[in-house]
Amino acid sequence: MGASDLESFEKLSETFLGLLTLDVIIAQRRRAEADTQSSRRDLLRTTFAAIEGYIWHCRETVHGAAKAIDDLPLILELALLEKSFSVTDEGKVIEQSRFHTFATRIRLIVDVATRICPDLKVEFGGVGWSSLKNAIKARDRITHPKKISDLHLSDQDMNEADKGLRWTLETVAHVVESAAVSATDFHERLESFWKLLQNGDPLALAAYEGQLLKPDDDHSTPQL
Repeated sequence: MGASDLESFEKLSETFLGLLTLDVIIAQRRRAEADTQSSRRDLLRTTFAAIEGYIWHCRETVHGAAKAIDDLPLILELALLEKSFSVTDEGKVIEQSRFHTFATRIRLIVDVATRICPDLKVEFGGVGWSSLKNAIKARDRITHPKKISDLHLSDQDMNEADKGLRWTLETVAHVVESAAVSATDFHERLESFWKLLQNGDPLALAAYEGQLLKPDDDHSTPQL
C-alpha cells in the first residue's frame, strides 16, 4: 500500500459514508487475498452495512428537503421514518416502530423524493435493481442460516452484490443531489416572493391574499 493509498484511506475515514465505503474496500481486498467463503460472507455483510448507511443518508436528505419545502403529508412522513402510534386503554399514546423491507424502504424514499423533484427518474426495471434484490436474498440467507448450504455464497451471489452496491451508490447520489437542488430552488423562489411582497408587487399581493383565503388544509406555497 503506497502513501497515496494511505492518504486516500485517511480522507475516507473522516466521514460517515466514507468510512462505510472504506470498510467495503478493505473487505474487497481481503477477499482478493484469500477468496474463502468466510471472506465472501464478510464482504457481503460489509457491503450491506454500507448500503444501509447510504440509504439512511438518502432518507434523511429527502426528509429534510421535503419538510423544508413543506410538501410532506404526515402519513407519508410517518411511513418514511418507519413510525406509527397506538393508544393504550389508559389513553396514553405510544410510538411504535414499523420497519419496512429493504426494497420497500428504497421505493418509498424515491416516491417521496419525486414529490419535490417531479423530473427525478430512477431505474427500477434494469439490472442494477434486480441485482440488489437478489443480493438481499443472499444477505438474508447468511444472516438467518438454517443449514450449512445457506452459508455458501456463489460467484453469482457476489457479482449481484457488487452490481447492487453500484446501483445504490449511483441512485443515492442522484436522489440526494436532486433533493438538495429542489430545496435550494424553493428557498430562492420563496425569498424572491417575499421581496416582491414587501415591495408591494400586485401579483405577489394577489397570490398571498389568495393563499390566505384557502382552506386550512390547503396552504401550499403561493405560486408566482
